[in-house]
Amino acid sequence: VDFIKDIDRLEPCGHNNFRPIFLVKLKNTKVTSLKKYPEHLVLNLDNMSLLAFNSKSKYYTLSSGIENYVLADLDIDNYKNKLKISGIVKNIDYEDINRPTDNNILMAEYINQLTYNDTDKYQFSNYNREELIQILLNMNKAVFGTLFIAYDYNTYLNFKSIYDSNDIIRNRIFSIDDQTGLNTILLAPTNFDNFNTFNRIVFLDPVLHTGFLSALNKATKATIFLPHKTQFSFSIFRNVSTNREIFGKYFRLIEYIAQNNMSDYNLYNLFINATKLINPKFKYNYLQFAVCLSVFSELGLITYDKNNIKLNITNNKSTLNASSFYNRLNMLKISGECNE
Repeated sequence: VDFIKDIDRLEPCGHNNFRPIFLVKLKNTKVTSLKKYPEHLVLNLDNMSLLAFNSKSKYYTLSSGIENYVLADLDIDNYKNKLKISGIVKNIDYEDINRPTDNNILMAEYINQLTYNDTDKYQFSNYNREELIQILLNMNKAVFGTLFIAYDYNTYLNFKSIYDSNDIIRNRIFSIDDQTGLNTILLAPTNFDNFNTFNRIVFLDPVLHTGFLSALNKATKATIFLPHKTQFSFSIFRNVSTNREIFGKYFRLIEYIAQNNMSDYNLYNLFINATKLINPKFKYNYLQFAVCLSVFSELGLITYDKNNIKLNITNNKSTLNASSFYNRLNMLKISGECNE
């Protein structure tokens, strides 16, 4: 606080006397969204409160214990004779992505590829190890244009340890939040936002479903590269059941959330809070929850607002077999059991 007071003595700030911007290290930060404007986030540290405008895409990254750095314009608030540092975030960046507390957060986005129902033609190119090295070497010519995508955290770690390059400028999780097209490695994307700013998109894990590729081709003109003859691991499906009784248990969990008007800006937080209340003894699985949510949503049994997540139960009726996503998942599980 005393340091910020000293900075204030330099005012008035303006031409040739710009107000300084501070690099603030964040870890284990409490993150909340503004109730009326959920696209804006409040970052609470021990004696500091920062406001990050239009940063909802970074909610998980900022709240999951990952070490982040922000550039912020800092000031002092005096509330009830208590001094506290406040500020406006100017930029958010992070050097690396730590392992999530629950790997199912990533796997839920991977399996989400099966929800795409596009049937149009799709295009892609395969690459082997030598061709991947060539893609990396070509990045020496430009820091723009290449996006690497991983879904498994171990894939991300292996790639970083073996092929890490100074020409990969950014590490991101869940989404690309700008249109610069800087060379980036992205973990578990939830959407195709700003994919059209890249010329090459290189998947480090196998793609699960051609409908996903078809939708991706519509979202970007980038050349899509898939790993050649990579052994697909069916292990991600071990924690997912297609059993009707299990789906029934999770539907009751969703009913509980809806009936108690529970909501959260983050789906994983909503899941954790609900499972603590409904039945702490039953071992709920986030991946199963996310799968059931997608199936029930496709069948029209539930609706939910993705901006401020709140689940609603409809009066519709259907069977699990009417869901294309459920059927694809079931086929992959059967294939996995046959390969074990």
